[in-house]
Amino acid sequence: MLWVKCIADSYSKFEGSKLVKFDQRDLGAKGYYQVPNGVTEIGSYAFSNASKLKFVVLGDDVKAINKYAFARSSTKAV
Repeated sequence: MLWVKCIADSYSKFEGSKLVKFDQRDLGAKGYYQVPNGVTEIGSYAFSNASKLKFVVLGDDVKAINKYAFARSSTKAV
């Protein structure tokens, strides 16, 4: 089961509704990350160098994923 974390409880960096930089302290069990509700954009290099991240679950609010958002990460699926 995935858990949902709100932006206010997150270690990751946000600018409004944009996820700017993912922080691995926000990882759930087994390397999952649920993008919080209300996030509409994933920034360039937001998940770069995320060595423990395996899967990202995007919510219905995400409308844009910028170039290189997952550069040099260990992500297997989005």
